[in-house]
Amino acid sequence: MRPRVCIPIATICLTLLACSQQSEPTGPPRIEGAVTAMVDKAVVVSPGEVTLQVGGTQQLSAQLIQNGQQKKAAFTWSSSAPSVATVSATGLVTAVGGGDATITATASRTQSGTALVHVRRPPPQLAAHLGLGGGPFGSAVSSPGVGWIGQPGSGTVTKLDIASGTFTGSTGAGPLPVQISANADGSRIYVVSFFGNGMVSSINTGTLATENTASATTDPQDAYGVTNTPAGDTVFVGITNGPIIKVAMQTGAVQGTLNLPTAAGYHFEWNSNRTRLYAAQRAFDGGRVFEIEPNGLTLLRTFETGGSPQGIQLSADGSKLFVAAQDGGVIVWDVANNAQIARYDTPSCNGYGLLRTPDNAFLVVGCLNGVVEVLDPSTGALIETLSVGGTPRELSYDPGTQSILVPNEGGWVDILR
Repeated sequence: MRPRVCIPIATICLTLLACSQQSEPTGPPRIEGAVTAMVDKAVVVSPGEVTLQVGGTQQLSAQLIQNGQQKKAAFTWSSSAPSVATVSATGLVTAVGGGDATITATASRTQSGTALVHVRRPPPQLAAHLGLGGGPFGSAVSSPGVGWIGQPGSGTVTKLDIASGTFTGSTGAGPLPVQISANADGSRIYVVSFFGNGMVSSINTGTLATENTASATTDPQDAYGVTNTPAGDTVFVGITNGPIIKVAMQTGAVQGTLNLPTAAGYHFEWNSNRTRLYAAQRAFDGGRVFEIEPNGLTLLRTFETGGSPQGIQLSADGSKLFVAAQDGGVIVWDVANNAQIARYDTPSCNGYGLLRTPDNAFLVVGCLNGVVEVLDPSTGALIETLSVGGTPRELSYDPGTQSILVPNEGGWVDILR
């Protein structure tokens, strides 16, 4: 007799199969356009970055992109720095002055895109050649448009109206005044002198009167380099036989002495927050730059740069130290790693003075053999060579007229602009 359970089992199997098919997950229903709603719009500006000379132009374009497709849109254009670059209603950029500007194209309140514009002003050229006796050597700018020239041969410091190229007064400043620095508000300059026991004088820039004189040493030693705190109450003096001496100008008291194995403090440079002071060694004593903690006047590190260093300047971001090598070239030193990373060529130049313009457009080298060379700080490319003759010395920069002062021991001061 055949079993009678087969049909119920088959029925159960079919029932289970049907249940299994009904419980299989199918996911949410597909809704067309849901992904589109989740994608943000974007504005793309082309080209995204451009470099121009002053007076140059560049047409920019903008696109509103949504889901990989271009959408119709009207754009409003604006510049973050109209003194550097302006932009028209149609996206035409015009370079106005040196620096960087961000150009923004806005399609609505929330959708915008940008392009970065670098404007390089023309390299400096000779704007004035001013005869001045006394072997012009040091220079400084105390406030926009007001320059100062040290004249060791005549024992004087002379005030210069930079815009007009006119000397407006002189004052005595020690036996052989060489380098000069200024305090932050431009009310005083500080002048060091040869043959004066490390002599440094504080001069009122308005009256040209000497307010204080201090001797950094009790021995007849020559002062050469000088720098100061922003307020000017504390001055650092580089002595030719080795030490750097910290002096309180109000009292003349020596606050500290950093004895170094060889002469340093011929050229000084501060980092941006004034927590580090850098001092270049006298060129013929070797090739070193010293990193100093200024408050305690302690030596932190020695940079074995070689090259007979003279003028020194930090890069715009403070990561690199540029060193004018009297042996030729500009040494580029990695500050964090204490290592050389490049050496820029300076053809036919025995480097002495060094200056990086605040807009980072130019690195200017004054050469003892009568030329001034202008380099690109980022690449080291030679932009311009100016034959000025004589012996250029300490360079300084005037932000008011965007001028560079070049005192020359040959008996004149050149203004580059």
